[in-house]
Amino acid sequence: MGAVGLLETGETLACFGCDEIGQPNSHFSFQSDESVSLIFPTILDALFTAPGTARITIDAGDHGPRIEMSHAELLALGIQTAHRLVSWGVTPGDRVVLLLSTGLPLLRGVLGAWLCGGIPVILPEAIGASRSDLHLKRLRGILCRLSPRLVVIPARLQDCLDWTNEFPEIRLILRRQIVAPSGETPREPPYRPSGDEIALLQFSSGSTGEPKCVIIRHAQMVHNLIGWATRAQITANGPDRMLSWAPLHHDMGVNSVILTLFLGIDLVLIPTESFSRSPHIWLQRLSETHATLCTGTPSAYRILCRLAPSRHLASIDLSSWRDVSMGAEPVYPEHLNDFIRAYANRGLHEQALRPGYGMAETVLVTTMLPPEESALRLYVDRDRLSADGEVVIVAPDHPRALGLMACGYPLDEMELRIVDSQGKMLAENYQGHIQVRGPSVTEGYWGEQPRASEDWLDTGDLGFLHRGQVVISGRAKDLIIRGGRNFAAHDLEWAINEAEPAWIKRSAVFSVLTGNVRGEKIVAVVELKCPKCSPEELLELEVSIRDNVAQQTDVQLDHVEIVPPGTIPRTTSGKIQRGLTRERFLVGTLLSSVEITPEAAP
Repeated sequence: MGAVGLLETGETLACFGCDEIGQPNSHFSFQSDESVSLIFPTILDALFTAPGTARITIDAGDHGPRIEMSHAELLALGIQTAHRLVSWGVTPGDRVVLLLSTGLPLLRGVLGAWLCGGIPVILPEAIGASRSDLHLKRLRGILCRLSPRLVVIPARLQDCLDWTNEFPEIRLILRRQIVAPSGETPREPPYRPSGDEIALLQFSSGSTGEPKCVIIRHAQMVHNLIGWATRAQITANGPDRMLSWAPLHHDMGVNSVILTLFLGIDLVLIPTESFSRSPHIWLQRLSETHATLCTGTPSAYRILCRLAPSRHLASIDLSSWRDVSMGAEPVYPEHLNDFIRAYANRGLHEQALRPGYGMAETVLVTTMLPPEESALRLYVDRDRLSADGEVVIVAPDHPRALGLMACGYPLDEMELRIVDSQGKMLAENYQGHIQVRGPSVTEGYWGEQPRASEDWLDTGDLGFLHRGQVVISGRAKDLIIRGGRNFAAHDLEWAINEAEPAWIKRSAVFSVLTGNVRGEKIVAVVELKCPKCSPEELLELEVSIRDNVAQQTDVQLDHVEIVPPGTIPRTTSGKIQRGLTRERFLVGTLLSSVEITPEAAP
């Protein structure tokens, strides 16, 4: 690893987390405990040696039963499940797809797969329950890519696909078979994985594009969890208690649960469906159980802001909350400000709210703040940032102010740098592409050529470094983030084009930062086949577009711009240029005048 030099101006190059930089992470004291990873090369090794005092509570509130057990009892169920999986034909290295919602069967499935050498793949139950062509297409793509030995589903999803004819080699197991009583109580698992074996195949944040899944090995998971625990000052077998409602098919949800099993601390797990139906259960249970740790998306915190006056939350006490991670979506100052105002009189400590940056490709956590630092809000000149990538700090009330949040420092041994389009490292306060590398960074995706460990991983995100912290300012890749999920732009465009094929020639979808509480706006530019439309036809067309996108992808478009033929720029090979379309939209040079006539027809 080469030494990091200085720019002619004397500014240090923006690469943090490296030993070669003078004082790489001088804002915090952070020492990894190498002995932990040597003693516990996998999560299971730690779980097998746990004292058994930590407990897990699955609480669905009014929407289901309340289940409580020790980690040792959960492990025993995992061993039992592992033997069942073996009897169903699972051998080491086989993929086990778990098409289940958050709950005990899913936890048993993950542990059981590990303890028989299988590789668990957690998918949202909704992907099979939906009758959307796009969702079922994605499910078929995933199954074809993974070639799993086993798929576990609830009974109601047996007919979502023609399993016998489409996937005759896959054995279908119903959820009730996983939890059925068993006369045998084996004490030893059929298999114990090593640190270099695959722990999870993680589909990144519920993305809807071409099926790609991140390879996460046991040792990588352990390393990232140690980094998370050390930075957040969570001690093994300590007093902290995690509360989580995030879905387990999401990296934030599954790793929040695994962290508690690894460290031997209490967990309160709220099924995501229960949170969706009654969001107030999150803060109610936090207040009742005195939970100290939690993760969540900005959109979830916005929901709670609206619920603050509710009688359900009138007497809650949030004073136990010491580490509230915010991520999976862009985080803006307004998200923190509004939540603090809404719950300041209920014991909430402002310093507990800490934005972070992470992704499935780094297991979960890439950067985060230590407990002693408060989140840093930045307001930058939007035009200067867009024009030349320079970060110019302005007042919050400046007419061109764009509010952004610093997302902390890289974890120990995690390197992060900002580069331009040619790969040249940039100084602090200059926007570029975010690249990372380190022990918990993935080698790549299932079925693709692995990445060399010394190579930098391009995250696809844009950002800059400010006082050593990373600030996310946009995305270079064609992904839309809404509700903690990644949506491929071309999937949304497909849904648009299918809405009215007789009228629509092509479309381009992209996101733009707004700097307000919504944070990001999803824009669809729709090019017509004919330049002439009546006002009524334009209105009907927009309604049809919005409805089909919502039905097929669960995404609500924020702005639909209908344009005449030839407006959307394309490459010489005919591919649409989303970036150029976005630039023209932002500066107002996108031609959007559709000729309106009462007799228009395509």
